[in-house]
Amino acid sequence: MNLQNYNIPNKIQIRTKEGLEFICRVIQYCYPEDNEGFDKESLIVETDKGDLYNLYDDGIEEIKILE
Repeated sequence: MNLQNYNIPNKIQIRTKEGLEFICRVIQYCYPEDNEGFDKESLIVETDKGDLYNLYDDGIEEIKILE
């Protein structure tokens, strides 16, 4: 999955492979080399409640751009 395509200011909806769903904004895209020891790309997202999550590409089931 190319998460770099979702490094945008719009709200997105993410469903993880664990079944969690987030409506959030992307704070930062992380290249695989930025995630030392994991070598996976990820998105750092912030929910409307102010919670931050670092979601790795292999843990994301689906992403939709909402706005």
